[in-house]
Amino acid sequence: MSDKIIQIEDLSSEISGILQNYNKAVIKGLKSETKKAMKQILKNIQDGTFAKDFLLDMSEAGGQAHFRALRKLAAEHPSEKVGEEIRKLYSWNNEEDKFINN
Repeated sequence: MSDKIIQIEDLSSEISGILQNYNKAVIKGLKSETKKAMKQILKNIQDGTFAKDFLLDMSEAGGQAHFRALRKLAAEHPSEKVGEEIRKLYSWNNEEDKFINN
């Protein structure tokens, strides 16, 4: 029986090591992707691509299409829905019956 316990402990330790290595690999991959994306963003800023695209989007011709799309995505993010519920709890506008009083 004790041999089985040792085997289970060894197996548990081995699985734990495998998962730790997997997690490290995933995090390293995410960091690598993030680093590449940030380098591209910096390059776009440095070479003027960002400014050119931004000014075009904000012009009458661009109609703020990209800007409006980004705002729509941000407004639909789950954190905004939670924020809306939290803001309802505050006593803004002199409402005395709110849960949180400023």
